[in-house]
Amino acid sequence: MKICILTQTATDISDYYKGFFEGYDLYFVTFKTPNKNAVDFLPKSTWSAGRNRLWEEVKGKYDYYLFIDDDLVFYRSMYAMVPQIHYLLENRYQKPIEKLYKEARPGAFFNRLSHYLKKYSPDVLTVRNLNNQENKRLDLQALRAGNAARRLGWFDAQFTLFSNYAAQRLLPYDTKISGWASAQILIYLLSHEVFGPKAMGLIDLGVNNSFHTGAYVTDYKSNLDCKNMVEEICKSTAKDFKHLFDTNYNHVNLYYGDETIAQPLLSNEKIDFAANFTKRLKGIETLMDKNNLSF
Repeated sequence: MKICILTQTATDISDYYKGFFEGYDLYFVTFKTPNKNAVDFLPKSTWSAGRNRLWEEVKGKYDYYLFIDDDLVFYRSMYAMVPQIHYLLENRYQKPIEKLYKEARPGAFFNRLSHYLKKYSPDVLTVRNLNNQENKRLDLQALRAGNAARRLGWFDAQFTLFSNYAAQRLLPYDTKISGWASAQILIYLLSHEVFGPKAMGLIDLGVNNSFHTGAYVTDYKSNLDCKNMVEEICKSTAKDFKHLFDTNYNHVNLYYGDETIAQPLLSNEKIDFAANFTKRLKGIETLMDKNNLSF
C-alpha cells in the first residue's frame, strides 16, 4: 500500500515532520521563499493552488494521498481499545481532551491508520481535530456505541486522506469561488453524499495545530466566502443545501450530515457511488468543471 504525504509551507518543512515522516514520500511546496527540496515555489498562491500543484506532481502514483497542514502534532487515544471507557472519561467525568490523548510515535500512528485502511478500504478519511471540539457530540455518540471511527459530515482540511479513486474525482480543489476555505465544502459534501460509509473519521487518532498563522489573506472573510460557495452549490444542483451554512454562527454547519453519521460503519458495505451522485448532487459538475465526476 503506497501512501504519500503532501503539504505546503512558508519556507521549509519542520524538523518534527522530517522525523515523523522518515521513510515516507513527503512532498511540499513553499510560498514565501524557494527551497531546493520543494516541488515548487508558489508566491502569493491560494490554499487550493498549493494543494493542486502537489496533486499534479503525484497524480496516479499512489494508493493514498495524505494532505496535511504544515504545523500538525499527531496523537493517539490512550483508551482506543475500549471506546466506551474513553466515552465515560470524556463525557461523564469531563476529563480534558489533553488527558485522553498522548503524542503518538510514527510507528504507532501509522500502524493504527493502516489497520483502518485494510479493514474498511476508505476513500476519504480524517482523524479527530483536537483543536476544534464544537461538534464533539458526533464523536461521543460513536464512542458510546463502542466505535472508534464514524461516518463523515463536516471535517477540517488539516488532515485529509484520499484513495486514488476518490482523489481522481474530488481533486483538484476549487479555485473558482476563492481557493480558500470554501473549497473544503465541496470535499466534505461529496464525501458525505456520494461516498457515504467509505468516508470516515477516526476518533482514536487525532491532530493539533501547533501554531496559527492568522487570516489567510488581508481582509479575507471566510463566512462570506463559504456563503458564496453554498449559494453556487444550490444553484448548480437546483437543490436546497442552505443547511451547509450555519446562520447562527455565520459560518459552515459543523453538524452537517448528523442525521446519518450515527449509522454504523460496516467493513463489507457496498455503495453505489453513481446512484448517490445522480440522486443527490447531479448538476454540481457544472460548478466543478475541472473535476472528473464520473463514478
